[in-house]
Amino acid sequence: MSVIDQVKPDSSNRGFLRALAAAIVFMLISGAILVTGFLAWHYPQIAAGAKTKPITLTGKDFYIAIGKGDHDGDKLTLEELDEEGSAVISSRKALFNASKYPIVEYKITDRTPGAAVVLYWRTVTHNDETLFAKLHWNGDYLSAYNMSNEEEWKGAVTELGISVSGDLRKQPITIEQVTFSPWTVKSLLLLVWTEWNAFEGWSQKSINAIRGMPKNALISPVVAAAAWCGLAMLLYSLWLFFYRTPKVKFLLEMEDAGRSVKKAHYSGEPNNPATVIPATPEIHHARHPSARVHGWAKVEQCRSNCRGRN
Repeated sequence: MSVIDQVKPDSSNRGFLRALAAAIVFMLISGAILVTGFLAWHYPQIAAGAKTKPITLTGKDFYIAIGKGDHDGDKLTLEELDEEGSAVISSRKALFNASKYPIVEYKITDRTPGAAVVLYWRTVTHNDETLFAKLHWNGDYLSAYNMSNEEEWKGAVTELGISVSGDLRKQPITIEQVTFSPWTVKSLLLLVWTEWNAFEGWSQKSINAIRGMPKNALISPVVAAAAWCGLAMLLYSLWLFFYRTPKVKFLLEMEDAGRSVKKAHYSGEPNNPATVIPATPEIHHARHPSARVHGWAKVEQCRSNCRGRN
């Protein structure tokens, strides 16, 4: 009978459940360590904006300059574009220092992939030039955009708004809120989540490569996933080395001790009565299962007795 035949199947799958539980635990620990390290890396930026209060604009703070729509409480609904397929939504409030607000959080619902939403602004130094930043589409969820990637996002903002172009597909777009925020834990994590889930339309270059994230993303999801799994495997390996190895070593030593006792009982062929050593009390004691508990001392004593009889 082979060793495999002697192993009885575990109907309760306890071994699998233990392995699954260990994998989940170490993945959680690895994720917590990486998130903490990521936030610690950006702590200087978070600390620099700790005293800066976010600026929140709701739908009622905007008005439709080009296009058709209406307000619905604190929301603004854009129903139609103009004949050229575009709309301009301006803000009544626009006077702040852009460099203090590197993150823009926005919630624009009912948007379709056919509609491009762009944030535009003017500053004191570029009063005659309109600057643009295309906002990511992440469904109807709260999203974020890293304005620090825009070189011209600096100085005093004198005008800002939202431009919509493309095809609404007979689906009105609702602007619920736009918040300009400094670096915070919330805005940082929201930015990473938005960049990882941002929709990327198909283009002629898509047949060669799809980045799966914006061009200037804060961190690549592939790198983050590799670090997450790699750190979890490292932690699990260290746990096996420092926690499980002593037990395995003890069991192997006890197995070797049992084999030594059996060899000490015979000095020759087992079937030859002339070579069989009479069973003394010491031998009986060594053959007893408790000999494994006593360890090597009893085994050495048994070997000494056997050598004396030879």
